[in-house]
Amino acid sequence: MTSEGEPSTTSGQGRPGIRWGGDGALGRPEPRPQDDPTSPLHAPPPVPEFGRRRTTAADPPYPYAPIWRRCAAFMLDALIKASILVVILFVGGVDTGGTPTSSLILILDLFSRGYDLIFWSQGWSPGGLAFGLRIVREDGEPPGWWRALRRVIGSLLVPIVFIIGYAWALWDRRRQTWHDKLGGTFVVLGDRPR
Repeated sequence: MTSEGEPSTTSGQGRPGIRWGGDGALGRPEPRPQDDPTSPLHAPPPVPEFGRRRTTAADPPYPYAPIWRRCAAFMLDALIKASILVVILFVGGVDTGGTPTSSLILILDLFSRGYDLIFWSQGWSPGGLAFGLRIVREDGEPPGWWRALRRVIGSLLVPIVFIIGYAWALWDRRRQTWHDKLGGTFVVLGDRPR
């Protein structure tokens, strides 16, 4: 213990006492935030809510879409594409004699990919809209043309590996398929933010 007026080198809580400031004067240092018990550094870590996933900086601001909604939206989009194609073939008077030709199959596939590219770049599709789904980047904005194109290319590769790329969403923490990962996109519930 030092008497009043005498400089001390340590204080009672482990903080340094009076210090030389370099200008010839002695003074008490400013308290550091880590020494203040009311500082946020001493606050206990937040307790996660039961049943909710922890989010990271790369997570979009909306909750991830459940798999059943994605499947239902996919089937509705497939039905819409098929209906449009039937009308086009009927109006165009295309008669394949009951067997589709390879050029017709290519045209149908290109139409399907163009449909996906146009809608995915905007962040929605008619099937997704019907089930409250949106396609977003990490910041919650629509993907745009470049990410949508990468996503379409990824969807071309997924069937080659026996649908594993689609099934990946069943165990992925962010519920991303391979074409979501390739495009840097997430399918989320667009009606309510986190």
